[in-house]
Amino acid sequence: MNPIIGPFKRALFDSDMVMTRVLLACSELVWFGLLIYPSDAALFDRPTYKMMSHVMGQEAWAALFLITGVLQLTIVAQEDFHGQFARYFAAWNACLWVFVVGSCFLSISPPPAAMSGEIILAVVAFWVWLRPFIIREGILYARSRRV
Repeated sequence: MNPIIGPFKRALFDSDMVMTRVLLACSELVWFGLLIYPSDAALFDRPTYKMMSHVMGQEAWAALFLITGVLQLTIVAQEDFHGQFARYFAAWNACLWVFVVGSCFLSISPPPAAMSGEIILAVVAFWVWLRPFIIREGILYARSRRV
């Protein structure tokens, strides 16, 4: 096997993704904390969050990130990564991260470089959702090729 492809294939498909979920949960809880941080000026008064502010208020986003972070940690604590709730939650989480990052990037030009970590969080949230479908299709394909 290729010395570069092999390790990446194992990291993407043969790992348990637990730390990815923990990282997402921690990031969600940090978003919550920053959104409720007391300040003279509301965070959503900044142009970066213009699209998010049209969807709902800063406190509602804070509550959403708190709930999402807690649910993410609950999935990790219960080690139920393949149950129906975990699969639906992964879809929700991917939508949340893609929307939040996309809306920040569409709200301001040029895009803020400080959002580079959030781009990766959106990608990994999407990967947590997509990965089981790819693995399932691979298993079905392999089974259909058996003689």
